[in-house]
Parts: sequence; C-alpha cells; structure tokens
Amino acid sequence: MTALVQAKQAAAASDWEALQADFHQKTQQIKNKIETEKEAREVKQANKRAEDAEDYAVATIMYAYMVVDEAEVAALEAIAARVYAD
Repeated sequence: MTALVQAKQAAAASDWEALQADFHQKTQQIKNKIETEKEAREVKQANKRAEDAEDYAVATIMYAYMVVDEAEVAALEAIAARVYAD
C-alpha cells in the first residue's frame, strides 16, 4: 500500500510540475505577444511622427517660398517708388 501511495504522490508531483511548466510557457507566450504588439504600436507611432514632421517641413518650405515671393514684390515696389521719386 505504501508503494501505491508513493506512486500516486510521484504522479501527482509530476503532473504538478507539468502544469507549472505549461503555465510558465503560456505566461511567457502572453508576455512575448504583448511585447510584440507594443513594439508594433511604437513603430506605428514613430511612422506617424515622421509623417507629421515631413508634412510640417513641406508646409514650412511652402511658407518660405511665399515669403520670398513677397520679398521680391516688395523689392520691385521699392524700385518702382524710387524711379517715380526721381
């Protein structure tokens, strides 16, 4: 009878170890999935920030072109005013 009890205890211990190993494996899989999703989200956010920066750069360049055009017009008006004054 003692041998039967010892065999059942050993089987229970083995089952417990297998359950713990399975639990740790599943926990690690969940952690890996969370980390992968976090990295994907960070990449998506970085891409969005890059697109926003590119859009801002384009808008700033367009504004600079507009300012240069305004400066050219102002210079021509100054020349015209000087010619008229003379």
